[in-house]
Amino acid sequence: MWDDHGTKAEELSATDLGCLPDERLTVCDMFGNQVAAGQARTIKADLSHGPLYIEGSRELAARAQAERAAEPDRREVMLGAGASSTVSMPASHDAKITVEIQPGLPVTATVRAAAQGMGQVVVLSASADLKRASGLVRIRARFGKGTFGLAGPFEVARTIAVTAGEPDFIPDGGFFLGNLYEWTPQRNSPYAWDGEVGHAGPGSLRLDGPFDRRLVHWGVRPVAGRPVKLRCWIKAEGFSGATATLSLACFAPDKWLHTWCLSTNGKLGEIEGGWTTVDACGKIPTGTTDWTLVEGTIPADQIPPGTDNAAFVVDVIGGGQGKLWIDDLDLWQPAAGG
Repeated sequence: MWDDHGTKAEELSATDLGCLPDERLTVCDMFGNQVAAGQARTIKADLSHGPLYIEGSRELAARAQAERAAEPDRREVMLGAGASSTVSMPASHDAKITVEIQPGLPVTATVRAAAQGMGQVVVLSASADLKRASGLVRIRARFGKGTFGLAGPFEVARTIAVTAGEPDFIPDGGFFLGNLYEWTPQRNSPYAWDGEVGHAGPGSLRLDGPFDRRLVHWGVRPVAGRPVKLRCWIKAEGFSGATATLSLACFAPDKWLHTWCLSTNGKLGEIEGGWTTVDACGKIPTGTTDWTLVEGTIPADQIPPGTDNAAFVVDVIGGGQGKLWIDDLDLWQPAAGG
């Protein structure tokens, strides 16, 4: 067991991790040193210092088998207008598969048995008149008591990023997953996933004043010779006294090249750190507003030569007050000739 999301829970009961109360366990640290032994109901697991090895739980072993059976053969799907694509998983026919589609994503889903009884298949389909869209599909596999030796029903959820047209560089731009694990935080002011507020459906990124926060989404890989486009929705509540920017930082394999500001509520032109606003820079709302569409474009000829990768950056600095919500964040490059 390990904690790779920084929940900071110093001690968890072994039963909270999925062990049955009467199972007799041995717990070792990452170096093989025994740190606990006894019935699961008496054992606390401290994950704050690294992974723990938990031995002796048949229930955890059964859940691990269920997790493997629910693993899809792909985590990203691209659909053309009127096209379909399949996602397969090893789960047998007695596992109940359900599909939840992110609100606003115009695709449909059906579930059927795979050929020769080799698991199950989810078929995702787009309408013939579909415009460019992106979002997430959550697949849930529910396993009944006794499957793999499970002591009771157990559900596994997996998420597929779906794009119709050009891929979205920000897979969970609709903040559908209920977490911000894909974002690297820097500096100190409050931010959170907000499950009560959203543009097309519940779920958004909320930033709170006084503001001093940067969130970075790494792994963006723009292609040379094409523009980069941003489209998102921003809502403000009493937002003032701070500068907000949505930017793209471009890197060569060994160095930073340039950062382009795609949208801001600050002054156009050169801004802090040598960042440059593009001509088509979107305007982030201030004060109190309902959801406002914000767009920006980096022209193709302004992507620095030698760009190997990029990072999308949400930056709000300067103190001030209020709240900002960001949702349905879409960053992409049009297809060649588009």
